[in-house]
Amino acid sequence: MNEKANVSSGSFIEVVKEPVDLSMLEDGIFLLPHGKDNEKLLFASTSTPVHKLLNQNNLKISFSVNQVENFREQRGGDWYGPIIFYGASIISQNPQCIDISLGIIANYLSDYFKGGVGNKNAKLVVIKEVTKSTKYIRVNYDGPIEGLKEIPEMLNSEESK
Repeated sequence: MNEKANVSSGSFIEVVKEPVDLSMLEDGIFLLPHGKDNEKLLFASTSTPVHKLLNQNNLKISFSVNQVENFREQRGGDWYGPIIFYGASIISQNPQCIDISLGIIANYLSDYFKGGVGNKNAKLVVIKEVTKSTKYIRVNYDGPIEGLKEIPEMLNSEESK
């Protein structure tokens, strides 16, 4: 397994950890908040570009900019991505949706870092609902953008345990 990733599985509360109501998550792909600040939900500042990028590539992702209360701006040489949640139904309808969306993000990051010097790292959280409302897998990824393609394998490896 990639030493730059932490993989865990369990119930919704054990895995998601963010202030999200399970009933809000219908079937689909969602961008989740990273936490709260003064009772306002905090989303990664990269949530809006990721939302636009995936929608432009026909991956419908739920994230209403009107519902966003606050963005967390993180500075530095790394790219801090949103928390992406994949519902069990969307995965059963489109088993490649995680691979496709992470490939799109990796291509975007290749352009984003083009011409830059130093490390080209991405920090991203991916949560997969394995069975409807009972089992979830979370990957906290912090590593080179080339490693994003390993996340689906990490999720599947954890699922088979």
